[in-house]
Amino acid sequence: MVGKKIKELAEREKMTATKLASLLGVTRPAVSAIYEKEDVSTAIVKQCAKIFGVPISYFFDEIKDVIPTSRQYTSHINIAKLNKIIESSDLTKTQIADKCNISRTTLDNVLYGADAKLSTIERITEVIGISVADL
Repeated sequence: MVGKKIKELAEREKMTATKLASLLGVTRPAVSAIYEKEDVSTAIVKQCAKIFGVPISYFFDEIKDVIPTSRQYTSHINIAKLNKIIESSDLTKTQIADKCNISRTTLDNVLYGADAKLSTIERITEVIGISVADL
C-alpha cells in the first residue's frame, strides 16, 4: 500500500504529519488520508520521493526492497521511455487502454505526463510487458 510506505518513511525520518503536510502543500488531515490510501496521485508520490530521498519505484508493489539508505532518487517516471515502448509494441493505444480498463483519453493524458494514479501506471506497464521499475 503506497500510503503505508509513505507513513513508514515519515516515521523513519521522525517527520510529523504536520511537517510532511507543510512540505507537500496539503493539510494535516490530507496527510492522514494519504497514509490510508492504496492509490496516491503521482504528484504526491514524486514529492515524497524527493522529500525522503528514495526512488519513485520504491512505492510500487513489485518493489519489495527495504528502505534505501542512499539519498539518490528518480523524481519522475520516464514518460518518453514509456511512449517509445508503446510505439514499438504490437498493440495500438486503443488496445492498451481497453486492456487496462481505462479510456483512451486517460492513456493519452498519462503519455503526455499528466498526473495519474499509480495503479493506472502499473496496469499500463503490465499490459505492455514491463515493470514500473523499468521507467
